Amino acid sequence: MTDVQPLPPDRISNYIEALTAFAGAIGGVLTGAVETGAIHLSDAEIANAVGIEGLRITGSFAIADGRLTGDELAALAIAAGLAGRDPDQYVARLRPHGLEDDWKSETSLLLELLTRIDRDSEQHRVCANVYSLASFRLAFEVTAIDGSISDDELIGLHRFLRVLDHAVYSS
Repeated sequence: MTDVQPLPPDRISNYIEALTAFAGAIGGVLTGAVETGAIHLSDAEIANAVGIEGLRITGSFAIADGRLTGDELAALAIAAGLAGRDPDQYVARLRPHGLEDDWKSETSLLLELLTRIDRDSEQHRVCANVYSLASFRLAFEVTAIDGSISDDELIGLHRFLRVLDHAVYSS
């Protein structure tokens, strides 16, 4: 009898699932905030904000180790499509400058908005927690997409987790 090895998971599918879950969770939180009158955004503005945030998270972690693999490029193309951006132009911006590299060390504007919604509505960190869980899963799936997580990617995940933790517990 031969030893059968399990097939590796389809990492692009895992990434797409995480990106879809991120878009659904954050879109849902924002839509709920609109329905309660906490914020005033159109459906198109919500979709745009969520798409850009997913693209920024993807871009930030795709280049965390200083290289872009074919699978990471595919993930960027998927995220760029969700954000309504040209993937080739976005990747061209990333490669020479690493424009998204420091983003994971700072609270994003969307996360700041969600923490403000929590404070104003006394939701006890609901919005910030939803963001933290969905965005960290997305960041992890980006780092895992090429089959191994580098030390630089682990450091980036750790930095991002600290930012998320601070945002959640300061709201």
